[in-house]
Amino acid sequence: MFSAHIIRIFCAKEPKSGFSQKRDSITVLTIISENVIINIGILRNAEKMTKEDFKMKTGLTSVSFRKLSVDEVIDLAKNAKVDGIEWGSDVHVPETDIEGAEAIAKKTRKAGLEVLSYGSYFFLSAGSDFLPYIKAALAMGTRTIRIWGGKKERWELSDEEYQALVEETRAIGKLAEENGVTVALEYHGHSITATAEDAAKFVSDVASPAIKLYWQAIIGRAHEDNLKDIDVVAPYLVNVHVFNYIDGKQELLETGNGPEEWRAYARRVSEIPGDRAFITEFCKGGLAESFLSDAKVLNSIIH
Repeated sequence: MFSAHIIRIFCAKEPKSGFSQKRDSITVLTIISENVIINIGILRNAEKMTKEDFKMKTGLTSVSFRKLSVDEVIDLAKNAKVDGIEWGSDVHVPETDIEGAEAIAKKTRKAGLEVLSYGSYFFLSAGSDFLPYIKAALAMGTRTIRIWGGKKERWELSDEEYQALVEETRAIGKLAEENGVTVALEYHGHSITATAEDAAKFVSDVASPAIKLYWQAIIGRAHEDNLKDIDVVAPYLVNVHVFNYIDGKQELLETGNGPEEWRAYARRVSEIPGDRAFITEFCKGGLAESFLSDAKVLNSIIH
């Protein structure tokens, strides 16, 4: 059984609000051994440790609005004043349509938005060819591809099945490196990344610099435990999916403790070196108005 023991160190108080206050901080660097995850720190100069050190962006997943056209998704994102869009491969940008991917990327940038990532529906262990997804991502000008870690959790896999998944992912990592892209696993139940510990152990076992992770709050999990999970996946974190569930029901981000909890998540992520995006994934009722409300809250937290 893989267990994680986390040591987290800070050299000063957390900022009272936002991310722009200067502070000495120990940022997260994790070493993973067979049984232990240890977060050691890199001391950053207090005068330089500001929000501007690591750029955080906001965005929308196109799969949140599968029934909208490409132009409607772009207009919605622009009206919400987010930084970009994670385009999905299932509806808007199929991996087989390179010309379409190029055209959508051009429209996105013309609207003043970025292509934050390619949200593929490539599943490990499904026997699919990964190269078309790389070509589509490059056609859109993004270097990040989101994939899915199969359809079984670690406890459901035999050791032989687990090793096969590792080797498949390692081969994908090699292909990604050759093409200058990063492949990030969706952090999700019913897959190899169902828990932070399993996700971090898997990426560590794959041992490819091109294989990373997304993160999202686990629905129904205590806020403090979700915060601890960020520490576990910190060395591999690429992007974050954002939503707000209360008692198993999706609500507006402004509802309940949503703003406070996501401010805490964002603060924790801001301490991890690197640029990354907070991308709204689905919203209450699947409504455009809900997304506009959520984006307003998210922008106030991130920017």
